[in-house]
Amino acid sequence: MKLIGKILITAGIILAILYAIYFAGTQGWLKNTPLKNLDYEQLNFFSQESAEQTKVLTERAKETGEHVQHILGDKVEVDEERKEKALHEKTIEYARYLYCKQVVTDWEKE
Repeated sequence: MKLIGKILITAGIILAILYAIYFAGTQGWLKNTPLKNLDYEQLNFFSQESAEQTKVLTERAKETGEHVQHILGDKVEVDEERKEKALHEKTIEYARYLYCKQVVTDWEKE
């Protein structure tokens, strides 16, 4: 999780820098800098073309997700009536057994 957080923070910083360059360029603040010849429309992530591409990619991602879910739904089955219990369930059951055994032993002593 720490790696994913660092990647997201880095991506956010890069996007913020690109947006700051785009904004400064469109305001004319970069006239006397080496960045004056940049095509600032390439840095505009909110253009109509980008929105259309994002919409198409979103639809395809949904279709792919449904397809994968359909494929995995046939293969992956949840065993609700499993014969062997999980380790934590066995541990809790054994602790209850030991407690009850101790209570019976104490009762028999009295």
